[in-house]
Amino acid sequence: MNRPIGSLPDEPISPALHAIGDVWDYETLNKFIARPAEYAPGTAMDLFGILDVEVRASIILYLRSLAETPTPLPEP
Repeated sequence: MNRPIGSLPDEPISPALHAIGDVWDYETLNKFIARPAEYAPGTAMDLFGILDVEVRASIILYLRSLAETPTPLPEP
């Protein structure tokens, strides 16, 4: 979270995501999980997307739980 997409040295990432030049945060992660091909046209992500908002929120919360120091959640 809060780092440029593709900024980890060994992170496998498609050129389409590099081209966006965005930063991973809760909003960009939500957009990418919802519709990878729409967020990053030409992405190698082989997933149509997860349209259910609650499922996306659960995925993001799970990923957040893996962080040693989780990024604070946005205000509602």
